[in-house]
Amino acid sequence: MAADSLKTFAKTLTTDMTSVVDAVPTGRAGVVVYCQASNKSAAGAVTASLELRDASQSGGSFSQVTNVSVPVGASIGMLSGKLVLNAGDTLYARASEADACVLTVSVSYTDNAE
Repeated sequence: MAADSLKTFAKTLTTDMTSVVDAVPTGRAGVVVYCQASNKSAAGAVTASLELRDASQSGGSFSQVTNVSVPVGASIGMLSGKLVLNAGDTLYARASEADACVLTVSVSYTDNAE
Protein backbone atom coordinates (compact mmCIF):
# COMPACT_ATOMS: atom_id res chain seq x y z
CA MET A 1 0.00 0.00 0.00
CA ALA A 2 1.40 3.39 -1.03
CA ALA A 3 1.40 6.24 1.44
CA ASP A 4 -0.66 9.36 0.92
CA SER A 5 1.38 12.06 -0.75
CA LEU A 6 1.20 15.67 -1.87
CA LYS A 7 2.90 16.63 -5.13
CA THR A 8 3.30 20.05 -6.72
CA PHE A 9 3.78 20.46 -10.46
CA ALA A 10 4.95 23.71 -12.10
CA LYS A 11 4.89 23.99 -15.87
CA THR A 12 5.65 26.86 -18.24
CA LEU A 13 2.80 26.78 -20.74
CA THR A 14 2.95 26.82 -24.52
CA THR A 15 0.20 27.63 -27.01
CA ASP A 16 -0.61 23.91 -27.39
CA MET A 17 -2.55 21.88 -24.82
CA THR A 18 0.21 20.24 -22.77
CA SER A 19 0.01 17.77 -19.88
CA VAL A 20 0.64 19.58 -16.58
CA VAL A 21 -0.22 16.71 -14.21
CA ASP A 22 0.95 13.17 -14.91
CA ALA A 23 -1.73 10.50 -15.32
CA VAL A 24 -2.94 9.29 -11.93
CA PRO A 25 -1.58 5.75 -11.33
CA THR A 26 -3.89 2.73 -11.15
CA GLY A 27 -5.25 2.20 -7.64
CA ARG A 28 -4.73 5.85 -6.69
CA ALA A 29 -6.88 8.99 -6.71
CA GLY A 30 -5.77 12.59 -6.68
CA VAL A 31 -7.44 15.76 -5.47
CA VAL A 32 -6.28 19.03 -7.00
CA VAL A 33 -6.09 21.33 -3.98
CA TYR A 34 -4.36 24.29 -5.68
CA CYS A 35 -4.17 25.47 -9.28
CA GLN A 36 -2.79 28.88 -10.18
CA ALA A 37 -1.72 30.56 -13.44
CA SER A 38 0.95 33.26 -13.15
CA ASN A 39 1.81 35.75 -15.90
CA LYS A 40 5.58 36.16 -16.13
CA SER A 41 5.45 38.30 -19.28
CA ALA A 42 6.18 42.03 -19.21
CA ALA A 43 4.45 42.51 -22.56
CA GLY A 44 0.81 42.33 -21.49
CA ALA A 45 -2.00 40.11 -20.32
CA VAL A 46 -2.09 36.48 -21.42
CA THR A 47 -4.96 34.01 -21.40
CA ALA A 48 -4.83 30.51 -19.94
CA SER A 49 -7.04 27.46 -20.37
CA LEU A 50 -7.29 24.25 -18.33
CA GLU A 51 -8.97 20.96 -19.19
CA LEU A 52 -9.51 17.57 -17.56
CA ARG A 53 -8.89 14.48 -19.69
CA ASP A 54 -11.05 11.80 -18.12
CA ALA A 55 -9.73 8.26 -18.68
CA SER A 56 -13.12 6.71 -17.81
CA GLN A 57 -14.71 8.68 -20.68
CA SER A 58 -12.35 7.27 -23.34
CA GLY A 59 -10.03 10.23 -22.86
CA GLY A 60 -12.85 12.76 -23.16
CA SER A 61 -11.78 16.34 -22.55
CA PHE A 62 -13.73 18.60 -20.20
CA SER A 63 -12.91 22.29 -20.10
CA GLN A 64 -12.45 23.66 -16.59
CA VAL A 65 -11.43 27.21 -17.59
CA THR A 66 -11.23 28.69 -21.08
CA ASN A 67 -9.18 31.77 -21.95
CA VAL A 68 -9.13 33.39 -18.51
CA SER A 69 -7.17 36.65 -18.65
CA VAL A 70 -4.08 36.88 -16.44
CA PRO A 71 -2.78 40.49 -16.14
CA VAL A 72 0.94 41.33 -16.24
CA GLY A 73 2.67 40.26 -13.03
CA ALA A 74 -0.52 38.73 -11.62
CA SER A 75 -1.72 35.26 -10.68
CA ILE A 76 -5.21 33.80 -11.07
CA GLY A 77 -6.75 30.81 -9.30
CA MET A 78 -7.89 28.43 -12.03
CA LEU A 79 -10.34 26.40 -9.90
CA SER A 80 -12.79 27.66 -7.30
CA GLY A 81 -12.84 24.34 -5.46
CA LYS A 82 -11.19 20.96 -5.49
CA LEU A 83 -11.10 18.62 -8.49
CA VAL A 84 -10.95 14.82 -8.11
CA LEU A 85 -8.70 12.92 -10.49
CA ASN A 86 -9.18 9.17 -10.84
CA ALA A 87 -6.76 6.58 -12.22
CA GLY A 88 -5.59 7.57 -15.71
CA ASP A 89 -6.95 11.13 -15.53
CA THR A 90 -4.68 14.02 -16.54
CA LEU A 91 -4.81 17.82 -16.57
CA TYR A 92 -3.82 19.77 -19.66
CA ALA A 93 -3.30 23.51 -20.07
CA ARG A 94 -2.24 26.14 -22.60
CA ALA A 95 -1.65 29.88 -22.79
CA SER A 96 -2.15 32.47 -25.51
CA GLU A 97 1.60 33.18 -25.58
CA ALA A 98 4.35 30.58 -25.25
CA ASP A 99 6.64 30.89 -22.21
CA ALA A 100 4.58 33.76 -20.72
CA CYS A 101 2.52 31.82 -18.17
CA VAL A 102 3.38 29.30 -15.45
CA LEU A 103 0.77 26.91 -14.10
CA THR A 104 1.33 25.58 -10.57
CA VAL A 105 -0.79 22.64 -9.43
CA SER A 106 -0.75 20.78 -6.10
CA VAL A 107 -2.35 17.33 -5.97
CA SER A 108 -3.03 15.20 -2.90
CA TYR A 109 -2.78 11.49 -3.77
CA THR A 110 -4.30 8.62 -1.83
CA ASP A 111 -5.05 4.93 -2.32
CA ASN A 112 -8.36 4.31 -4.03
CA ALA A 113 -9.91 0.90 -3.37
CA GLU A 114 -12.25 0.47 -6.32
